Amino acid sequence: LARPLEDILGKMRAVAQGNYDLRVSGDYPPELAGIAETFNLMATGVGCRDKELQESEERYRSLFHDNPVPALLIEPDLGIIRGANPAAVDFYGYTLEELETVTIQGVSAQSAAELFAELSEAKKTGNRHHSLKHRMKNGSIRDVEIYSNPISLGGRSYHYVLIFDVTSRRVA
Repeated sequence: LARPLEDILGKMRAVAQGNYDLRVSGDYPPELAGIAETFNLMATGVGCRDKELQESEERYRSLFHDNPVPALLIEPDLGIIRGANPAAVDFYGYTLEELETVTIQGVSAQSAAELFAELSEAKKTGNRHHSLKHRMKNGSIRDVEIYSNPISLGGRSYHYVLIFDVTSRRVA
């Protein structure tokens, strides 16, 4: 029993490390054959779910990072920018690292009171579309329309915000 059990335990450790292709095979005593079969089913199931999760993460990354529209992830309670796609980095003129230390108040060209009133009203009414003015790193002001949607990532709440520059429409 000791050697077959060591074989099963070794493969369990390998699967725990992410090697989902390993299977237990061999001529095991009846009391271990059921364990070996169950282990193989488990390893197959965990491997499939891990692959699905990786594909889902890749789709999310692609939707966020490859999106040509500036997008931000904002922590709603503090208004801190927790993520930005390359289009947002280009739009605001900050590096990603700089942008992730800025609050939404830092990019807003509105007063804190005006911004707070806008966000409070949005929370009450469920309005997800706003026309605002945002300040770029170079100090210029742009008219923007934002579309915000609450999302949950890793058990935390965020606002996923898409930003559209409408300055040229407003000037015309």
